[in-house]
Amino acid sequence: MESTLKAYERNTFVRYLETLPDWDRDIAVSTALRYKLGTSKDGWAIFWQVDQEDRVRTGKMMRYNEDGRRCKEGYSQDWVHTKLRLANYELVQCFFGLHLIGNTGPIGLVESEKTAVIASHYLPDFRWIASGGLHGITEFKMRSLAGRKVIMFPDVGAYDSWKKKADELSVFFDVTVSDLLERNTSKHHAGLDLADFLVKEAKAKTYEHVKNDKNVDSENLFSFDGPKAANGFNPWTGEVFDHRGYPADWDLIGDTEQVA
Repeated sequence: MESTLKAYERNTFVRYLETLPDWDRDIAVSTALRYKLGTSKDGWAIFWQVDQEDRVRTGKMMRYNEDGRRCKEGYSQDWVHTKLRLANYELVQCFFGLHLIGNTGPIGLVESEKTAVIASHYLPDFRWIASGGLHGITEFKMRSLAGRKVIMFPDVGAYDSWKKKADELSVFFDVTVSDLLERNTSKHHAGLDLADFLVKEAKAKTYEHVKNDKNVDSENLFSFDGPKAANGFNPWTGEVFDHRGYPADWDLIGDTEQVA
């Protein structure tokens, strides 16, 4: 693993991170190193699974285009343990990013590794990990999160599936499911994930971004009853950002009593 934590200038995924709002090369590289993102000889991203004891379980190799989208044509995904053909190897997967959860703080659980990496920058108060797939949440993998508050952020269209899984797991774990994307998207956005949402939020966050747009009624769009939103807001959803840079009511996601 350690031998792959370099050559980010030819890692198409890391280069994509550099282009995101509020990112630059230093942020992209430091985030890549924190998540132990590797680079294959062909410039693919390697998402290493490292547990809380710093044991390397395996690495998922994925090929990305320059726009941050997964390559859909041909050979575009593989596993390091398959490539190495290790003798007497037994695969026991863990959540991607598990080595970063520490001992405190809420845990944000998403489907894709890409989403966890991006969310870690925009919502740093959460410890972001990824299941690695729609059905990648199991009771065995959840044991490492015992005693922690876990909020699942399913992709659009996966809410019902993850809500059912959360209901099953809630007997043993403090886990809830966010309906953030379901509330702010439509059925036409199937497959959209939290990373897509956060990047769009970041682009729309400041008044300067849209004030000169002739297609936007800025006079009404940016009017509030009471003081202006000091930390910005999303003009398309009306959500007001707090000092951390995201809507304060996100802290209540899944807590129906507080929301009510």
